[in-house]
This record gives sequence, structure tokens and C-alpha cells, in this order.
Amino acid sequence: LVYSKYLFINDFNFNNCMKAGYLFLSLVAIICFFGSCSRHNVVTHDITEEIIFIADESDHNLPAYTEQGYNTFGALFEKDYFVVNKGITPLKMQYHQGKMLVVFDGVRKRTADFYSSNIYAPMTMYFTFPFDECKSYEDLLKLHNTKINLTATGCEVKMKIGEASSATTLDVVEGELFFRRAQNLNIDDNRIGVILSGTFFVKFKKGSEYTVIKNGRFDFSINQNYFTYISPNP
Repeated sequence: LVYSKYLFINDFNFNNCMKAGYLFLSLVAIICFFGSCSRHNVVTHDITEEIIFIADESDHNLPAYTEQGYNTFGALFEKDYFVVNKGITPLKMQYHQGKMLVVFDGVRKRTADFYSSNIYAPMTMYFTFPFDECKSYEDLLKLHNTKINLTATGCEVKMKIGEASSATTLDVVEGELFFRRAQNLNIDDNRIGVILSGTFFVKFKKGSEYTVIKNGRFDFSINQNYFTYISPNP
């Protein structure tokens, strides 16, 4: 009797354990299924396209100088501001036949409120300068601590404001584009882009007048989406 009772108790425990095991496995399967579905439904995005505007403490109309890949830039343009705008891709770069093209695309504004629609005019600046060959965005690390004298031979600065169909080449009398820092942008030890941070200013002549774009700063993250290498002609 004791032996049979012992068997009954063990059979009961065994059955309960089996039921608990089945429930546990079923729960794991459900979690894995929905977890898999949720991963497939997640909308991925390129974080190198995010714009983070942190205002400068001394002039809130300009972004602070940063080296985090915030995709911002800004400068004083006479009494106006040339700044990034959340609806415009701020940076594009291209390398072709020994020259680098850097494009800052934003707006000219009276008051550069990042979330304001009070836009004075779309504005783009084009910087072209001789540089070592860069076949991919990874090669942009070569720009680290590089100062470009914008009056040097082979350098050119163009500007387009408003709805002009083409950019105007500036008669630069003084200017500098300084890539103060070039560094990798990593996530979990995987490189997803390159961060380029630095400063710029341009003084140019138009007729008998001089115009200055000053106190410029930029902090970009860039990858293959906005860097283009054009192979030289065979």
C-alpha cells in the first residue's frame, strides 16, 4: 500500500511537471513568434540623418560647436544667419579628379529658430578644394585636423540663395574651412559613419562691397548615402 501510494504521488508529480514543461515551452514559442514579428515590423532608420540642434550659449540662433555628429551647422551672414534646417539634408560630399566638393545646404534666416517656418530663403554653399583621393566615406578620416585656405590655388567657393537656377562663384579674399576633427561613428563597435566637425568663414567681394560669413561651425555624420566617389575618366 505504501509502495502504490508512493507511485501515485510520483505519477501525479510527474504529470504536473510534464504539464508545466509544456506550458513553459508554449510560452517560449509564443514569445519567440511575436518577438520575431515585432523585429520584422520595426521601422529602421539611418541615425546619420538625425538633426540635433543645441543652441550656442552666447547666440541661441546658432548651434553650439559640438563633435558628436549632430548634423548641424551655422554661421553669421551679415545681420542674418546661414543655418541648418530640419527639412533639408545639410551635407553632401563628392570626390572627383583630385578635388573634394563639400556642400552645406540650409537657409538664410533673420532669426534662426530651428522650429520656425520664418525662412528668409533657401541657401547653399559649395566648397571645392584639392585633396588626396577618397574612394569611400571611410577615407574622409584623412580630413582630420586639416585647414583649407579658400584663397589657395584650386579652391573655389560658390553660393546660391533663393530660387536661383545656378550658384554664383564668390570672389574670395579671405576664408578657411577647418576640419578640426574627423572620427568614426560607431554603434556596438561597428562603424556606421564618419563624424566631421570644424569651423569656417568666408570674406568675399561683390562689386565694391565686402561681405563676411563668420563664426561658422559644423558637426556632421556622413556615410555612403551622402558621399559620392566619381571614378576618373579612363
